[in-house]
Amino acid sequence: MQTSPPDRHGFLSLGTSVDCSLTAAQCARHVVAEVNHQMPRTFGDSFLHISQVSAMVETDRPLLELPWKHPRRSRIASPRRLPRLIPDGAVLQTGIGGIPDAVLGCLKDHQAIGVHSEMCSDGVIDLSKPASSPASAKTFTAADRRRIRAGTKRLFTYMHENPLFEMHPTSYTNDPFIIRAARAHDRHQLRDPSGSHGQVCADSIGIKPYSGFGGQVDFVRGAARSKGASPSSRCHLRRRMEPISRIVPVLDPGSGVVTSRADVHYVITEYGIAYLHGKSLRQRAEA
Repeated sequence: MQTSPPDRHGFLSLGTSVDCSLTAAQCARHVVAEVNHQMPRTFGDSFLHISQVSAMVETDRPLLELPWKHPRRSRIASPRRLPRLIPDGAVLQTGIGGIPDAVLGCLKDHQAIGVHSEMCSDGVIDLSKPASSPASAKTFTAADRRRIRAGTKRLFTYMHENPLFEMHPTSYTNDPFIIRAARAHDRHQLRDPSGSHGQVCADSIGIKPYSGFGGQVDFVRGAARSKGASPSSRCHLRRRMEPISRIVPVLDPGSGVVTSRADVHYVITEYGIAYLHGKSLRQRAEA
């Protein structure tokens, strides 16, 4: 695994990605650490002591980056609908990419926004910087339990020894009961269709695997259990270069349902917001 250089007490930080790495290191018979001088040192449950490492190799090379891409104009409409669903003091879970960053960019007038997420990107930087007026400052309090793990060098530099950021294993960040305590408002980008009943396919295109489950179900159910919070799904209604809607009567044969129709509350597109929770099948289709 890749780590930051050890501190004067001999502790290595796992930096930008703790997820399952820390658990693996604690269970493995042999641990080999690539000590990278460009790995930021992050706080939280992200440390290994050199006594737990079998061997170390020293490097000094840039981390892999996920470049930020500005979303197309047609994809900006749905993020602009989200701020009215998000109150001041909300705790957010975000994905990565142009759409989540566009959502975060729409929250600059919100106060005391926190993040509890399995991953997020450069969009959190401007959200976390205090504004000129203390009354409008965006703060990440200790109770927000935020986690960051994907982005560009700008984010990696900002994370280094920054007490606003804590990194923890996914056994903690994705625990629905921990999410419930954090009062997380869940935001997800749907890559694939939502059936007219509200069920969500997010890991395949028909029988073709596209990605993995990720933490979608964990955060949807954790947010649903929390007081005053609501899970939502966001989807751009049209596929690129195809006049085909992503809201479909039925999912394609072989599509895997990641989030069931019983779990979805809101579906947001560039044309509006539909609330589905507790509605009949006919009402869902009409919404």
